[in-house]
Amino acid sequence: MVAIPPYNLMDNIHCMGASIGLANGFSKAQGRPVVALIGDSTFFHAGIPALINAVYNRHPMLVVVMDNRITAMTGFQPHPGTGMTATGAKAREVSIEDIAKACGADYVATFDPYDIDKGIAEVKKALSHEIPVLVARRPCAILEWREKRRRGEKPKVYHVDEDKCVGCLKCIRDTGCPALIAIGEKVQIEKELCAGCGLCARVCPTKAVEVVD
Repeated sequence: MVAIPPYNLMDNIHCMGASIGLANGFSKAQGRPVVALIGDSTFFHAGIPALINAVYNRHPMLVVVMDNRITAMTGFQPHPGTGMTATGAKAREVSIEDIAKACGADYVATFDPYDIDKGIAEVKKALSHEIPVLVARRPCAILEWREKRRRGEKPKVYHVDEDKCVGCLKCIRDTGCPALIAIGEKVQIEKELCAGCGLCARVCPTKAVEVVD
């Protein structure tokens, strides 16, 4: 989804785990920075050898590990970074940051992707290094929603005040949230998909996103 407008965040999508490996080659042909996006579980099973190759052969790139604390795409299986096994037993949590440093990344930092300003600042800082690794860490929204239900909490639900919405689409571009839908010149929120995080409300310049009472 992030490869299509209005996001336009990817130039190439090949297969699960290919990003860092492909970036090794792209870095030799591009005259601009190459960014490899990879998930946390995918980093463990396919990203580490490619990162070592980048360091060993000095292929400049920025690696962003999107750590949502689970293997959400294939059924919410745990992975070495979650601190538990497939049977639910507690396990030693393997640090993505420690692995990146051990592989030889010359800059490693972590940020919360909900803090957009911090994320932008970290990307700018990372691009001044040869092979930096950033970890964007925030639990999957579905996991957080399930945990709130276990505690008996009801997630907040948001809606868009059409009188305040100017159709700038900043909420859609900045958050990538599937609950935000552009209808004509306005944005609407699918209540069934809203996780109640409130990020859209924080980025809206006209304060058009409000909590449903």
